Amino acid sequence: MMGSGASRPLIVTSLIMVAAGSWLTISPLADTLGLVPLPALYRLLLIVMLVGCVMLTQVVESWFFRRFGE
Repeated sequence: MMGSGASRPLIVTSLIMVAAGSWLTISPLADTLGLVPLPALYRLLLIVMLVGCVMLTQVVESWFFRRFGE
């Protein structure tokens, strides 16, 4: 990243929360909580959207720093 990035604790916490949320849908608690496993297509599309968002953010950030020189 060209500008400031997320801190290591924020990244780790975010990854833990994503893993916990994904695990809950296949855990023994899933029935109790009324959760069902997410379809594979949903997970694939989620990954594609997240990667696309990161790429678009990088493009806009690069443009911004070239345009305004900050």
